[in-house]
Amino acid sequence: MNIRRVSKESGFSLATVSRALRGDPKVLEQSRLHIEETARRLGYNPNPLVRQVMSSCRRRNTFVFRGNLALLVKNVAQDPLADRRRRDVLKAASAAAEIAGFSLDTFDLDHHSTDGIQRIFDSRNIQGVLVFMPSFGGKKIRLRLNTTSRMWVSAGWGLWVPQFDTVRGDYYQVIRLALHHAKRTFSSGIAAIWDFSTDAVAHHAARASFLAHHPSGNQLAGKLFLSLEKLSEKQFASLVKKHSLRCLILESSIAPPDWLARYVPHEGWIWCRDPGDQPYFGRIDHQNSLMGEWGVNLLTAKILMGHSGVPTHSQTILVPPRWIANKS
Repeated sequence: MNIRRVSKESGFSLATVSRALRGDPKVLEQSRLHIEETARRLGYNPNPLVRQVMSSCRRRNTFVFRGNLALLVKNVAQDPLADRRRRDVLKAASAAAEIAGFSLDTFDLDHHSTDGIQRIFDSRNIQGVLVFMPSFGGKKIRLRLNTTSRMWVSAGWGLWVPQFDTVRGDYYQVIRLALHHAKRTFSSGIAAIWDFSTDAVAHHAARASFLAHHPSGNQLAGKLFLSLEKLSEKQFASLVKKHSLRCLILESSIAPPDWLARYVPHEGWIWCRDPGDQPYFGRIDHQNSLMGEWGVNLLTAKILMGHSGVPTHSQTILVPPRWIANKS
């Protein structure tokens, strides 16, 4: 969700919406309230960390071209879900760059050589780069490019070396939100199946949240946070019978075994991703569009403050998840 959608739905210009959302007293109170209500209804979340800087950039009445940005993508796996994440991030990042007065070009590390990308960056005077990995790989990716002369920010859970400022989904809140809705319908009998081969920080945050918020307490919850790699049908059948499992929380990168639905029907599944055409109880939207928007906002804010290179102490901005119930 971006500010252009708020502008379209509210009927006000982009400039008026921008001023209203940052509390500009020149906007009539009635108009401001209407715009704020539209933004809340659409789920628009402005990034508080860069609002002050971006506000100062928009004070002029005329458009000012500020520079060139690049979105650098690394695909670990080719699949429809990764492609959808990539499209969502690219669309939102492009819109955010345009609003800030920057151009944005996309480059794929799998289709361009490192030397070729470096030459293009230098010839186009790329001032900032947003690096993004649309699918989890669990392995570190060493970026063999000159990182000293421009600003860098990473989006998503890619394990980049060196480590940049990062905008990524909040897996602690993902699990908390999933358990909140699971408890309201199922009360108990809730398990999670996780792929431990992916990013350690992500699954440690997810497990900590599962233990902290599970309705049966952390001791039992520890037995119900299951590893996909070690899970067998016999073991799962025993757990279903022993703990009356009725709800499963499924991590975003896993491909569940075919036998899983025989024990817990799809209608009891909560996906931490878009499950496509499969039936489900609910899903958690990681708001990839918001991640792309905030990533560019952080990147441009740092550029306008004169920063470049790899930060001595990197920061992480966590994008809040959103619950989507199955309407079928």
